[in-house]
Amino acid sequence: MPRRHAVLALVVAVFWAVNFVVIDIGLESCPPLLFAALRFGLIAFPAIFFVPRPDVRWVALLRRLPRSAR
Repeated sequence: MPRRHAVLALVVAVFWAVNFVVIDIGLESCPPLLFAALRFGLIAFPAIFFVPRPDVRWVALLRRLPRSAR
């Protein structure tokens, strides 16, 4: 395994482990649903700028939905 991959795997493991501590501290001061909404919002906002828009038309997505969901 290249050194870069090993370092990236270590970084992911550290972030994953720290996440549990942050959740524990955050739940002491916020209700669970509000805290979950804040976490998802903080991740979704930067993703708008860094994740490219898919090259799919909305009509093609609507055709894949079942009739009960339309």
